[in-house]
Amino acid sequence: MATSGAKSGRFGGLDQWWGVLAGALLIAAWINSTAGPAVIIRLVRTVWDVAQVVAACVGAVWGWIVQRRAHRRDLLDPPGPGRARAARRASVRRSTGLAVLGRGLVVIAAPVMPAFAAFCVGWSVAALTVREYPTEAGARRAMQG
Repeated sequence: MATSGAKSGRFGGLDQWWGVLAGALLIAAWINSTAGPAVIIRLVRTVWDVAQVVAACVGAVWGWIVQRRAHRRDLLDPPGPGRARAARRASVRRSTGLAVLGRGLVVIAAPVMPAFAAFCVGWSVAALTVREYPTEAGARRAMQG
């Protein structure tokens, strides 16, 4: 039995033909001027939506990992009460400027906003699901001596 050499994957070899199908749709859109823009817009929109879903999933996991690594690093050397107060004071001073800066970045970052929002959700969930915060560990160590 002769075969064409194409591998039979989980889609039965159909996964190799997506590029050919997209090319054929673009050629048909170029030939037919009435349906052409609709086909191109639909194809581009589908690819864009899939890319945003993938980016959002990656962003959520990335946010979780960034927060957990920072938490683990902070637990190895937890801040004492004085250092925790100083860090909190510095954070409060910076927050106003960051909020104003964030308004301008929203306009620039609109295409990647779902991925950024997913990163923030992953980071926040990781920050809220810890057993002990580094400041608590530092305060406990300071009280124990």
